[in-house]
Amino acid sequence: MQAIGMVDDHIKECIVNTKNK
Repeated sequence: MQAIGMVDDHIKECIVNTKNK
């Protein structure tokens, strides 16, 4: 369960990075 949360955080970070670029 915790692993899924970490992946979700990683995906959110990727989305933020793409919007910044």
